[in-house]
Amino acid sequence: MDWHKWHTAYGDSATLQARLCLVRIHIAHALEAVPNLAIRLISVCAGDGRDVIGTLINHQRRSHTTAYLIEIDSALVAQGAAALRRCGLISYVQFL
Repeated sequence: MDWHKWHTAYGDSATLQARLCLVRIHIAHALEAVPNLAIRLISVCAGDGRDVIGTLINHQRRSHTTAYLIEIDSALVAQGAAALRRCGLISYVQFL
């Protein structure tokens, strides 16, 4: 499976865009449900991290969150790392 190509399809697919929106909503609700303690978020098979990055960029609990995104595909990791830099999330999120 070409996962990089699959992730590129998010740009053209209304179904995938709706899926991403729903996943971000679920992540946001989970962050809000955690008591005012440090939040540790782990995403396995994280792809380029667009779900976590897109949620944390403007989320009120961002500064309480440390996220670890686990991904084996180096192209997706590079794409996600670039997004982290653009969004100013390097202090909160890292790819493993």
